[in-house]
Amino acid sequence: MIIRERPTFLDLVFALKGSILPKIAPALVALALISLALTVADKLTSGLPHLPLPIFLLMGTAISLFLGFRNNAAYARWWEARIALGTLLANTRSFARESAVAFHDPSDSHPVLRLARSLHQRLRHELRGSTAPDTLPQSANAILDAMAAEIREAKANRRIARFY
Repeated sequence: MIIRERPTFLDLVFALKGSILPKIAPALVALALISLALTVADKLTSGLPHLPLPIFLLMGTAISLFLGFRNNAAYARWWEARIALGTLLANTRSFARESAVAFHDPSDSHPVLRLARSLHQRLRHELRGSTAPDTLPQSANAILDAMAAEIREAKANRRIARFY
């Protein structure tokens, strides 16, 4: 088990890794400068119109509700994907245990298990949008087809126990 040092409050406040702040910082600075310019202009001149406060309260409430629902939906999609990948990993482990029993010679299951591992790697690269190594097949479907062909061949050559 990995035990890390507990971060302090200031470490959490000023942490930039995984934060959206570096992406929105230019927009925040621009908004702050525009607000400063309008405030200075309002103090120096009396020509700027003044709007009633309830308009801003209603707009702020509507925007916060919209952003809250949007963030909630994004988190729900992320959580659903995490559950699906966790289920896939658990099923792959179960498949590895079953293949150790199903094949007469456990080393006969190694090509199928290598394909199962490459399926996880392929899906990881596809979901992250990163480039996969050239050693991986081009698609997840190609990996599944290769696994099915390997199992079919093992069954035809009687390398798999009869009860499977």
